[in-house]
Amino acid sequence: MKFTFEVGEIEKHQIEFNYSQLTGRVLIKVDKQIIRNSVRWLNEPAHEVYQFVVGQMVRTDVRIEKWRKQLLGARNCFYVDGRLVDVVVGS
Repeated sequence: MKFTFEVGEIEKHQIEFNYSQLTGRVLIKVDKQIIRNSVRWLNEPAHEVYQFVVGQMVRTDVRIEKWRKQLLGARNCFYVDGRLVDVVVGS
């Protein structure tokens, strides 16, 4: 599951989230720079939270919550400055 979204009004930043349940890999990029690259082989948690700040002059808090489904897929919730922006459900 891979998707991209943009945050910020004055300072625009592109956030890319890439998650593969098959390989257990999570890759998060901000403006094409890797900020999170992890692999889980076994015992993947049902709920994970990734939180980071983007921007230099105007700082924006970004939080991504990944909820694993029972068999395959995940529901991802994106928050910008504490507000829910988008929910992406994939299998």
